[in-house]
Amino acid sequence: MRRTLPAIALLAFGAVLCACSDDNGGNPTTLAVAKTTTNSGDAQTGAGGQALPNPLRVIVTDGGAPANGVTVSWATPGGGSLAPATSTTDANGIATTTWTLGGGGGAQTASASVNSASGSPVIFTATSTAAPTITVGPALEFSPATITISAGQSVQFIWATGATNHNVSPASGNPTPIPSSPGLPGVQNAPFQFTAVFPSAGTFRYFCTIHGANPTPTTVTGMSGTITVN
Repeated sequence: MRRTLPAIALLAFGAVLCACSDDNGGNPTTLAVAKTTTNSGDAQTGAGGQALPNPLRVIVTDGGAPANGVTVSWATPGGGSLAPATSTTDANGIATTTWTLGGGGGAQTASASVNSASGSPVIFTATSTAAPTITVGPALEFSPATITISAGQSVQFIWATGATNHNVSPASGNPTPIPSSPGLPGVQNAPFQFTAVFPSAGTFRYFCTIHGANPTPTTVTGMSGTITVN
C-alpha cells in the first residue's frame, strides 16, 4: 500500500521518539539498591547506645552497572541513629553509614532508601543487648554496688522512686575519665537517669558526693560502687 508523505513523516518522527526513549534521560529509572553480597553490616549484635563495629553497606546499580554519585537515605525507628543520615555512592556503587543502636535490648531495624530504585528500602536488622542498670537510692546505696562489664558497654544509672539528693561522681584514680551525672556537683531527684559509656578496660570507682567520699584515688566509701571493665 502506498504511504503518503505525511504518513512517512509521522513514522520518521515516531522513530526519533523511540531513539530518544532509549537514551538514559528518557527511560524510566533502571536503578536498583541491595545489600552488598559481603560485609553488608546486617544481623550484628551490640550494646544499646553503642555504635556497631561494622558499617552498613548497600550497592546501587544502574542497568546492572555500579552507579556513582547516587544519594542513599538512612533511617532507624528504634531510637538509635545513623551517621551520616545520607551518603553518596562511590565509583563502585557502594554507600555506607554507621549504626548506633537505641537503648534497651531486643531487635532493631534500619533502612536504606534510594528514590525510584527497585529494592528500596533495604532493611537491616540488629540485636541490642540491654545496658546493665545500677539503681541509685532510695536508701544511701547504689544497687548493685559492684558489676563487671565488657569494654565498650554502657551502664544506666536510674534513680529509684523517691530517691533524692544523689549524684554520681567518678573517683579521682580511674584509669580514664568516665561521664559523671549531669549537673555534677549538683544533685538529682527521681525520676532521673543517665548512661555512662566505658570504652576501655580497668577498674572504675564512683561515689555520691553527698553521701559518700573519695579519701584516696583508689578508695571510695559510703554511698559508692565499683565497675570492673574487662
